[in-house]
Amino acid sequence: MYFDSLAGFIDMEGHGLYVWLAYGVFLMVILWNLAVPVIERSQVLKSVRRHWRRVQLQNEQSGAPSGDD
Repeated sequence: MYFDSLAGFIDMEGHGLYVWLAYGVFLMVILWNLAVPVIERSQVLKSVRRHWRRVQLQNEQSGAPSGDD
């Protein structure tokens, strides 16, 4: 395709709204698919850290060995 101006490129002969909307949705889906695993991973790591802190505190309070030897 050949466009005479930037406005013609953005308009895409009357189909610009659909084309750019499709690109926007595609970009949002890709970003979502990249962001969600990172967010979930950090939440899982925080949960595991909290759990192990809780286990260590319980072991210290009961006098049981921590298993770090």
